[in-house]
Amino acid sequence: MQAVIIFLLFIAVLLVIFTLQNATEISVNIFFWEISNVPVVLVIIGCIIIGYLLTAIYYYPLVWKLKRELKQLTATSLQEEEEDYNFEVKTKKDVAKEKEDKDLHVEGYLMDED
Repeated sequence: MQAVIIFLLFIAVLLVIFTLQNATEISVNIFFWEISNVPVVLVIIGCIIIGYLLTAIYYYPLVWKLKRELKQLTATSLQEEEEDYNFEVKTKKDVAKEKEDKDLHVEGYLMDED
């Protein structure tokens, strides 16, 4: 926990240094608009945020779809494992019953010979 706090403090210090070094004001032209006296830091941070949002909007539906498929596959897998277990239990019971029937048959055969 302390390592995370130290890391976040380090990042905060780097961000302050970055902000102080890029305090120059510029004018930004976006299509037909001109925005004057905007600090370079705000333009850079704004571009990073817009890039993150565009990426998130593009990839989150894919992530949700994959999570849904994983959940379905997990449920199917658990159901198949349960069916396999039930089949295995039945098979062992059937084998035990067949062995018992065979033993009775052999004993009956031996009793008939006497």
